[in-house]
Formats: sequence, structure tokens, C-alpha cells
Amino acid sequence: SAHPNALYTVGKFSTKLIAANTERGTLLKTNLLMPQVSLHDAEFSVDSTSCLLKASMTADTTFRKFRVEELALTLDNASVTADGYAEIMSKEEIYTDINLQLHSPQLEQILALAPQSVLKQLKGNRLKGAIQANASAKGFFNGKEKFPVVNVDLNLSKIVGYAPDRDAKLDRLDLQLNGRYNPNSKDSTYVKIDDFYIKTGRSNLRAKADAHYKKGKEYVNATVKGMVDL
Repeated sequence: SAHPNALYTVGKFSTKLIAANTERGTLLKTNLLMPQVSLHDAEFSVDSTSCLLKASMTADTTFRKFRVEELALTLDNASVTADGYAEIMSKEEIYTDINLQLHSPQLEQILALAPQSVLKQLKGNRLKGAIQANASAKGFFNGKEKFPVVNVDLNLSKIVGYAPDRDAKLDRLDLQLNGRYNPNSKDSTYVKIDDFYIKTGRSNLRAKADAHYKKGKEYVNATVKGMVDL
């Protein structure tokens, strides 16, 4: 149920919606721009956020094959985008070929959109910096023995933070990571850290690492350099 003091505000907005039946199936396109959105209730507190939603997708005449040409949500200068294809093969199995992207030059904007229950867990800890993430999933999925191949790229840049309850400060954190999970081939499953750097006070640490399989056996190679000020 809605909070008794909940307040939802949407300023002037523009929208465009196209829905059509064609010989190939159903087409849906939408473009929704809300330059100023405010939301305050028991779980969320968002002030004057700009929201832009773009979507273009099609479904075949049987509604078993779906293609997403574009799906993009932009909140201020943070964005989440997706595209790809999905097909219902049976009641238990689907095929996916999906790509996802997350881009936020200001991590604090993403955290500000989190529910109050999550923000309370942070206990006033503050984080700033940039995040860029890309992920894809391709293959059959039935939740049992079939899972798609998943690829992930993660880039954290110039992350800084402060924990007031412990008077602890994170001066800088950088991370470049990529990995793959392939349920059909262990030897092509890996996690690679191209660069990891953390600095707090006069202590710092830089590392590179590579974890993968060789003929089904785990293999890890890591290089760590740093200075710890005790």
C-alpha cells in the first residue's frame, strides 16, 4: 500500500507511442521524456531526476520470438541499455542472445536511486566515481542443465569514498575486469583482472590477476605490488 505521506511529481513530459500489426508480427515503439521527476515515499527519495525511455521491439505472430532493437533508460546522465533476441523453445526452455550496458559517470547518482532500506545499510557511507559495465548472455536456458554463455566487462574509475562512522577514507579505487562463464566448456571460462588499484592514506596496492582452467584444472596467476603504512 502507498505511504500516507508519499509524494509523486512529474512535470511536463512528452511521449510518442507506435503499435502496429504487420505480416511479420507486432511492432512496438515508444519514446518517453520526463525532464523532471520527483518521488518520495517510504522506500524511495528522488529529487528532480530527468528520465528518458526509448524502446523498439517486435514479436512474431506466435508471440514466441522477440527481438529488442533498442531499450534504453536514461536517468540524468546515467543510462542502462539493452538489445537482443529471445525465443520460447518450449514450456521449460528459452533461447537468449541479450546484451546489456550500464554507464554512469557519477556513481553517487545510482546510489541515490536506491531504496531507503539499502541506503540505511550503507550507514552514511559515501561513494563517488564512474562505472561502466557490459554483459551478454547467449544460449539455451532451462534452469537445470542448460545455461547460456555469459560475458562480463566491468570498469570502475576513480572511485573515492568515506565512512563517517569509522572515520575511514578511500582515496582511490580503479578496477578493470572481464570474464566469461561457459557451462559447455570449462577451459573457456575465466576471470581476468587487467588492473586493480586501491589507495587509502599512505597505503596503496596494485594487482593483476588471471584465473581460468587448463584441461579442466584451475589455474591462477597474480601479480601484486603495494605499500602498507602501519
